[in-house]
Amino acid sequence: MAYDERFRRRVLEYKASGHTFKEVYEAFGVDNKTYHKWEKQVEETGSFQYNYPKSHAGKIDEAKLSELLEAHPDWYLSEFAEKFDVWPQAIHKRFKKMGITAGAA
Repeated sequence: MAYDERFRRRVLEYKASGHTFKEVYEAFGVDNKTYHKWEKQVEETGSFQYNYPKSHAGKIDEAKLSELLEAHPDWYLSEFAEKFDVWPQAIHKRFKKMGITAGAA
């Protein structure tokens, strides 16, 4: 469940005014793990805006991946992933995007 910024500020202010985590939970339904996550985010960024990580969409060169597949058709996804410094799931997704599946061989 996503909470708006005003609600989050109220929760932080309520706790800062001397209330316990049990009282915070009873009043707002927010547990201490969520509270600490919000508190840390405000300390680090100054706001509740979440900064999404930047995408690495262009990291896997399809031409190079195709060449490697032709040269090494029996490699595991992890072996391809090592060459591009990505997770095996990223190679799987790229193969799927290229229309290459296990049944296509």
